[in-house]
Amino acid sequence: MKPVLDQVMGSAGRQFLDYSLEGLPAPDLAGWAMAHTARHGLARRWSLWYQEYPVLLSPVWSQPAFPLDFDIASFDNAMATLELMRPVLPANLLGTPAAVVSAGMAEGLPVGVQVMGGKYTELRCLAVAEAIEQRLGPLTPTDPVAD
Repeated sequence: MKPVLDQVMGSAGRQFLDYSLEGLPAPDLAGWAMAHTARHGLARRWSLWYQEYPVLLSPVWSQPAFPLDFDIASFDNAMATLELMRPVLPANLLGTPAAVVSAGMAEGLPVGVQVMGGKYTELRCLAVAEAIEQRLGPLTPTDPVAD
């Protein structure tokens, strides 16, 4: 399984996943069932919120972006990175649409805006993301770094 994950995620992604899983308790059936029950309850509460508000705008990270390879340098850095991901967790956990657009650079690192919506509002999220991009105008892309 590990060689397949390395092909899909790259060695850096695999290292981050290894560190992340190290910090989690071993799964069991009762825990899995409780987690899914809680997840469905959260999804219901979020769906009620989206009845009043069409989208949720948020930063992508809870802190400024981190330097290259920070997340795979150590177990502690991987755990810190998981904390930084808090704004993107609801859409991933609940399976709701989200889009991320660049909002520029801060201290040489990228800054993004996330647009989240209720279930089946993919087109609304994309329209809002497009409006943000149009409002901000062209942004200088970051240089890609090969793995």
